[in-house]
Amino acid sequence: MTGQRILDPEELLKLLNSFAIDLLQQSTVDDILWLIADRVIAQLGFDDCVVYLIDPTKNILILCTFLKN
Repeated sequence: MTGQRILDPEELLKLLNSFAIDLLQQSTVDDILWLIADRVIAQLGFDDCVVYLIDPTKNILILCTFLKN
C-alpha cells in the first residue's frame, strides 16, 4: 500500500456517500466490481484490490482480482 491515504471523518463520510450513490447507478455485477476496485485503488491509494464473490450453490468463494498500475 504505497500511497494509502488517511481520511478524516468528514472526508470518509463524503467518500462513502459518493460511493453509495455511484453503486446505485450500476446495472451489472461487473460494473459494481469495477467501481469497487477503482475507488479502493484510486481514492484510497491502494496498489490493488481483491474482491470475492460467493457461489451459494457450491458454497465457495470466487476470487475477482483487479490490479491497477
